[in-house]
Amino acid sequence: MQPLNFKWCSLWVTLFNWLCSMFSLYSRLRFPYCLYVLDLGFFMARSSIMYWFSGLQCRLLNRILVWVVFVRIAPLLLQSSAVLLLDDCFSALLSCVATFIQVATGFFMFVVAFPFVPLVTCMRWTRLVGSVLQTWLPSMLRYPCFGMLLGRLMPNSVRQTFFESKFDDATKNALHSWPENYFSLPLTSFIASSSLLCLVIWVLYTLYYSNLCYGVLLAAEGSTFLWFLLIVPGGCCWIALFQELFQDWTFANFFLCSLSKFDFSFRFQTITKATRFQKHLIIDPVNHCGGIWALWNEDNIKVLNTTLTPRCAHLTILYKPTHTTLLVSGIYCPTKEEEKSLFWDDLSSFYANTTLPWLLIGDFNELLSPIDKLGGNPIHSHQCKRLPTFLSNHQAVDVPCVQTAYSWKSNQDSSLLERIDRAIVDSHFYNLFPKSTVKYGIFSVSDHAPVIFDSNSEYIHSNRLFRFNNMWTLDQDSHDIVKKEWRVRQEGSRFYKIRSKLYNIKLRLRDWAKTKYGNHITKLQKNSDKITELQTKLIIQPFNNILQDHLLRMIKQREKLLAFGQSTWKSFSKKQWLTQGDRNTRFFHQKIKSQSARNTIYRLQNDLGQWESDPTTVQDCLLKSFKHRFVSTSDPNRQLDLSFLPHWISQEQQNDLIQPYSDDEFKEAFFSMDPLKSPGSDGFGPQFFKAYWPIIAPEVTTAIKGFFYHAKLPKALNHSIIALIPKNDNPENPNHFRPISLCNTIYKAISKLLVNRLRPILQHHISPYQNAFTAERSIHDNLLIAQEILNTFQKSTSKVGWCALKLDMEKAYDRIEWDFLWAALYALGFPDKWITWIKACVTTVSYSLKINGSTTHHFLPSRGIRQGDPLSPYLFLICMEVFIFMLSQSSTLPNSGIGIRIAPLTPKIPCLLFADDSLLFVKATSSATNHLKSVITSFCNLSGQLVNFHKSAIIFSKKIEHSRRDLLAGNFSMTKSASLGRYLGAHFSSFKPSKSDYNAIIQKNISRINHWHANFLSKAGRSTLIQSNLEALPAYVCSSFLLPQKTCSNLDSIHRNFFWKQSASSNHTPLISWNKICQPKSLGGLGLRKTRPLNQAFLAKLGWKILMNEENLWVSLIRKKYLSNSTFFEYIPKPKDSSIWRHILCQREILRKGIRWKLGNGKSINFWLDNWVIQDNLLSHLKLNINTVNSNLRVADFILPNHEWDSDKLKSIVPPALAMKIKGLPIPTRDLEDSPIWGATSTGEFSVKSATWIAHGLPFSSHTWNYNWIWSLDVPPKIAIFIWQICHNSIPVRSTLQKRNILPFDVCPLCDTYAETMNHLFIQCPSSKLLWDLQLTKHWLDYFITSHDLLENLTLLRKYPSALCKFTFLIWSLWKERNDCTFNNASFNPFRVFYKANSAYHEWQSRLQLDYHQLTGTPITTLNSTPPPLPSPPIMVRWYPPPLGTFKLNFDGSSKSSSAAAGIIIRNNEGISISACTFNLGQTQAFMAEAIALHKGLQEARRLQIDNLLIEGDNLLIVNAVKGVWSTPWKISNIISDIKHLLTLFTTWDIKHIFREANSAADWIANVGHLIVGNMYIDPTNSQRLATILCNDYSGVTLVRRGS
Repeated sequence: MQPLNFKWCSLWVTLFNWLCSMFSLYSRLRFPYCLYVLDLGFFMARSSIMYWFSGLQCRLLNRILVWVVFVRIAPLLLQSSAVLLLDDCFSALLSCVATFIQVATGFFMFVVAFPFVPLVTCMRWTRLVGSVLQTWLPSMLRYPCFGMLLGRLMPNSVRQTFFESKFDDATKNALHSWPENYFSLPLTSFIASSSLLCLVIWVLYTLYYSNLCYGVLLAAEGSTFLWFLLIVPGGCCWIALFQELFQDWTFANFFLCSLSKFDFSFRFQTITKATRFQKHLIIDPVNHCGGIWALWNEDNIKVLNTTLTPRCAHLTILYKPTHTTLLVSGIYCPTKEEEKSLFWDDLSSFYANTTLPWLLIGDFNELLSPIDKLGGNPIHSHQCKRLPTFLSNHQAVDVPCVQTAYSWKSNQDSSLLERIDRAIVDSHFYNLFPKSTVKYGIFSVSDHAPVIFDSNSEYIHSNRLFRFNNMWTLDQDSHDIVKKEWRVRQEGSRFYKIRSKLYNIKLRLRDWAKTKYGNHITKLQKNSDKITELQTKLIIQPFNNILQDHLLRMIKQREKLLAFGQSTWKSFSKKQWLTQGDRNTRFFHQKIKSQSARNTIYRLQNDLGQWESDPTTVQDCLLKSFKHRFVSTSDPNRQLDLSFLPHWISQEQQNDLIQPYSDDEFKEAFFSMDPLKSPGSDGFGPQFFKAYWPIIAPEVTTAIKGFFYHAKLPKALNHSIIALIPKNDNPENPNHFRPISLCNTIYKAISKLLVNRLRPILQHHISPYQNAFTAERSIHDNLLIAQEILNTFQKSTSKVGWCALKLDMEKAYDRIEWDFLWAALYALGFPDKWITWIKACVTTVSYSLKINGSTTHHFLPSRGIRQGDPLSPYLFLICMEVFIFMLSQSSTLPNSGIGIRIAPLTPKIPCLLFADDSLLFVKATSSATNHLKSVITSFCNLSGQLVNFHKSAIIFSKKIEHSRRDLLAGNFSMTKSASLGRYLGAHFSSFKPSKSDYNAIIQKNISRINHWHANFLSKAGRSTLIQSNLEALPAYVCSSFLLPQKTCSNLDSIHRNFFWKQSASSNHTPLISWNKICQPKSLGGLGLRKTRPLNQAFLAKLGWKILMNEENLWVSLIRKKYLSNSTFFEYIPKPKDSSIWRHILCQREILRKGIRWKLGNGKSINFWLDNWVIQDNLLSHLKLNINTVNSNLRVADFILPNHEWDSDKLKSIVPPALAMKIKGLPIPTRDLEDSPIWGATSTGEFSVKSATWIAHGLPFSSHTWNYNWIWSLDVPPKIAIFIWQICHNSIPVRSTLQKRNILPFDVCPLCDTYAETMNHLFIQCPSSKLLWDLQLTKHWLDYFITSHDLLENLTLLRKYPSALCKFTFLIWSLWKERNDCTFNNASFNPFRVFYKANSAYHEWQSRLQLDYHQLTGTPITTLNSTPPPLPSPPIMVRWYPPPLGTFKLNFDGSSKSSSAAAGIIIRNNEGISISACTFNLGQTQAFMAEAIALHKGLQEARRLQIDNLLIEGDNLLIVNAVKGVWSTPWKISNIISDIKHLLTLFTTWDIKHIFREANSAADWIANVGHLIVGNMYIDPTNSQRLATILCNDYSGVTLVRRGS
């Protein structure tokens, strides 16, 4: 017989086999009693057709298959007969034998027959596995005895889940009574029945590589709406899936999963019928993956609409119990990079067009941040880009995970874990279900773990603690309550009286606040509805004054309610830096919800590694851990000898420490606290004590004085609540929490009083190797010195070499032994009384844990100091100083090997410490390391510290052989490390840093933006966040390292997108370049800064530190290492220099441009090459060749002996204009040294901000932007930003968008006639004209719009500030109305625009009044109304003659474009002029002219031998600089120093500020100086104008202060 074509044979055999399988499955469900007969029939049919086709190929195989078919049919016959004739035990035994025979024949077919049969070669392995599953597993599970036997062989967790915990008594009895009621089992156990099990097995057999991956389960139980996401990857998990689905979540209403490989809808229909789900839908897979399967029933869930796309299923559902419409989406993200971009673009476009609350779940195949990956290669930034961008653009939230943080593991590398499966919800959904959580199950046979999404995580929260709301201080009622309760007489000690009064106040305030503010959300909603109603009525009745007055009252009431809400959310979110004018309530609300979700503890691992989820058990686990942490392990009778420590404290310092405290010190201690700091156990934060200080101060200060007298502190006052702050996103045990103590405010005041005395003393004694909590020291010093030492490691050629130990101190604060602390204080020389105070603060403490908002019972510690106590950091410094002294003392011993020199001239550096971060250096020899280990052990035994050597690391220098490295690392039981890794939050690498080293910075920016949500903030709020947060994030690393250019560009891109874009779908095109935005406001920008110039500015600051701060340890090391034979600006870099030093040298040009010389005697300033006249050297400014000038010329060569400029000599070598500028520089009369200062700031101190503008390449110029005045407008910042956009012609009107090819047309949406330009929209449009006519009718602006140019109208209105502010509100409201008409198809209504602008304006005015109350601390009398401020009376000013025997000096300065002048006049008590003189000063600034005038006046008074002098001037800066109230600008610092010296020559003197109207004489004299050259005395008898002024002054003529 001619063989058939192999291809067609394969096809027909496969189709026939599948057809038989389908009918077999169907028959198993319909005819369960004929199970074995059907098996026999279908098997014989399949075998026959396979025998026939195979026989066409090979006669030898025919004979083999005959025996195989017979051997496989025989067991089926035996099984069928056993079921019908024998009892359970024999039928089970026979079934086992038959199963063994079937498996054996299956294996024979696989090994012998299959290689000769090309038809089924591609399915060998799966046929064998399928055969085993089909025959052995169903046969074993058909009988209860074998089913239970199999259960005993399973792991405990699987057995409990699969059998014991799932079968109730009825189920077990039913199993043993088979077959009579075998199919009447309850639903909770039908998974064990043969029919459904065989169904599942056959599905697995047919879908041999199916990948049932993801599912979501929406469930309702009672009135609570629950959502679950169940992810079960791998086809082999079907059994577990159905078991969990139908036994644990029998209340489910909705199930959604994703599939891969094949689409067998008929099989899923069969499964659906076997379940209780009523509806289902399927999306076919894409390229063997990406299919979606959804099932639901319609009891509580109604699917309103479905949108099915490849890899996505979007279902709009109605939850019937609450009538809530939601969008639920399942996702199966592609894995190929080329498909991902299109997928995410489509997904973003879809969500941009929906307004429903939505939930998106599934396999995203994307990481949100680097912490979502554990093990494997480091991830790159592009792998964490798509998902964070999606979250940010759609204001979505990644639902927090409450258990294991990873959902996928690699089958090849079990240590590689990732979190690629998650649930994402938008902000609206999160508001509906704020308790949403995600948790992952255990990994099974699949590489994915089940994921459960719960939208209503039930966790018990106890009663919340009382917390004083800072907004209450603005209500007069709270002041009345506090005053009344504080006057109630209490018995007991002083502290007990205060505690009792605070408790009574707490009770009264709680009841009062509940009555007045408890329903403020409802009041706000009613208020908003009322405002809307009034605005609607006013549109109909625009001239109804009663309605208008009512509207204004409602607006003021609304503002107070909003202020209360903002204050509440702000205090909880701890954010003070947001923009005034933006309520940001949604931002605060979102922030608090995120923090609450992150800080909630749902489950925890106990000491045995077992998970505990019961709230009580979790609380007990934490309490046990922290109790043990604070228990002392030292011998209570031990005697510590720390006599080797130096005696720090002198007798004078001891007296300073224990001298009595003044009332001002008490007040400063309270008022220096941050008002938003969390309160202690009593609930009263610092703002309470500040606001009610006049009421409570006497008793509080008396009680604190009593403490310093008796040294006794009540335990109740010193009770601290420990807040547990997670160290990571998914804490698993108590060690993953950082305990922060919340102390009572009164105790914190006592602690601050002690710190204020201790801090100045420690500053002089703390070792330079310790840089924490000490003035003039920085954490960056440690980073910089560490870089130099590691550079020495890398460049070292010594074979002995060095090693560095990075120690991990376990719970450093908590393990400090008290007896060690007392011994250290005594040894260092602290007075006994002082130590008694410290003991009272440390030993009387008691703790309780704050867990999920509630507190545990108290417990007492016997060691440790508190994190959160202002005193603790300084006590810890003292303890670590003992360690440093032990190391330093050991380093001086011969051949100790402890300490390293980075250069021959530098001292040894034994260690670098910052709080509990320790870095030790030692020679890489056994003797040296053993010596160091003994020092570490001795210190730990003394102090109670414990070094975790397993978490510590050891780093070696370059030339050390590996065998010695292993030996030394083993000596410390430490891990060898190729580099220092992360130290003090910065990454250290042995090689050149790459952009991947700084990915964490980028991810922090993205993560922070994801939590903010741009839609919650205006552009003003976003710009503030960029400045205060995003620019600050890389600042820490920028201060010590140079970031790669790519990293800087990525950060700038993140900032730019956050500023402009609100969502990914908007594709907003920036209408103003980022370069222009990143300029100072005075130059037309917004003051934002690019990352690269910011980085350069921070490094330039280090260069400035090298020039100016010689006492700093790092500076001294740098100078001795690099600058011993050269200057900073002349040094030539060398190959062995450290990278940070080379990067600093690259910023010398920035320093050259910013440095300015302050003139003293002029001997140190090079006339041509130094910056001393302008912010550039004269050689460059005049564009001269250095060979044509005398480069050695000094400024002193141009100063005459009488401290005046040599005008003739100046004019001979520089142009006249420049000579005039030089003449304007004041020359000190004393011999002061020249000094370099930072010329880009007024104080002469270096600032990163000014250096950044230099790095941006911006010129030093007095020129400002023409519209710089907009920043002084009294309008909300978001409107100021809007006006800023108008001034840049960057409002996205249609004509502008058409020019940029964004829109194809430019027709105005309001009139549909003309092109929409900026001037047309706001001025010329017929609709806009209706608005301007309406405001004239209402007499709102009292200004007629005459110009057709918007910017011209803004400029003209500058003369009328109030009208200008109202004008900006109008155009802002008009723009919002235009957008409403454009995007929401609203109709334009000028009345609505006007009343919205009117409401916004009055809201802003009310807000300013509230801000004034908050600033001054004055309460508001009522909530519903605020009395209008009284008009300020005019200020009347006059000149007063001095007392008899005293003379009065009036001085003034004047500056014009061409010259500056000074004028002085000295008069006696009769108003007669003793001396009047004017001076031409060349060209200088007005405040310098004022300073010179005062200096000249004092010189004239000394010439006249006046002893008693009163001084008056109208320049407040000069007056306060002389008094020392304000800091002195560097340009006049030397002249102010001279003035202070001259004042010491007078017997009595006084200086005060007056208004210009009272300084008319000096003002007139100064103006005369512009007309002369040099100086001139003026005789009043020769000047009629001056004589008139003097006569009026003496006569007491009063003048009205201009502007009052």
